[in-house]
Amino acid sequence: MIPIAKPMLGEEEAEAARKAILSGWVTQGPMVQAFEEAFAAMVGARFACAVSNCTTAMHLALLAAGVRPGDVVITVSHSFVATANAVRHCSAEPVFVDVEPETFNMDPAELERVLRDDCLGRDGSLYYRNVERLSVGESPLVQCRSECTGRVAAIMPVHQMGLPCDMGRINSVAKRYGLPVVEDAACAAGSRLSCDNGATWDMIGRPHGDMACFSFHPRKLVTTGEAA
Repeated sequence: MIPIAKPMLGEEEAEAARKAILSGWVTQGPMVQAFEEAFAAMVGARFACAVSNCTTAMHLALLAAGVRPGDVVITVSHSFVATANAVRHCSAEPVFVDVEPETFNMDPAELERVLRDDCLGRDGSLYYRNVERLSVGESPLVQCRSECTGRVAAIMPVHQMGLPCDMGRINSVAKRYGLPVVEDAACAAGSRLSCDNGATWDMIGRPHGDMACFSFHPRKLVTTGEAA
């Protein structure tokens, strides 16, 4: 078996874990708050909130963005299954757009094409035209046979392998269509995004969409054992 990654943990990490155990705080507590504050400061975000894992983070972020049962979320299939699962946890359905072969990230031109050609504006919202194609099998849309089924509720790009998406173009498309953007930044802790034609570099997680979700699984650059 070829290992994907091997965590580098030593005495410093062991001592930190020991302090947490002896503090009496088995969940949450001051060390979690310290981590939230340190991570928010590192990426330049106003707030950070630690949860159990990145799937949970994306689920909560989509709910906060207004995703409801029967909605659809535009994302990419070139990702770990957790991306689509987070959408399903909202009783919504993912609609996949293609990626750029150079970056393996969401293609902004394809995103705009899907919103323009495969969706229809109605009553101030955007609806996916081919919702019957999604409403099959175990899809949560099967139980949501209302006139609002198929509402496009959010865009969720994935910063694949730590390589940032073209958030400028994605945000521009999202703004034109009035859609929130939730970043799947599971693999992007420490990644930087070029801004102003390379004049400045922003940390992923600032965020550049409405919210960004990270993973601290043992195979990531920074691990807390699990959590997000």
